[in-house]
Amino acid sequence: MDRWNNKIAVVTGASAGIGRAVAIKLVKHGMKVVACARRDDALKEIAADLNKNSPGEIFPVRCDISQE
Repeated sequence: MDRWNNKIAVVTGASAGIGRAVAIKLVKHGMKVVACARRDDALKEIAADLNKNSPGEIFPVRCDISQE
């Protein structure tokens, strides 16, 4: 995973389930993650924890990809 260090990823559905797990794993491996989901509060909670204790960084963005 070292080759992904400081790279950028966009993860949808990052507030729960598989999306959340993927976002957390990527940040813990040093990636910058744009975490997208409808639940803004859950995204901010994840970001507050990970941005203090991980080599990567997470940027929470509230969005609903089912709506154009």
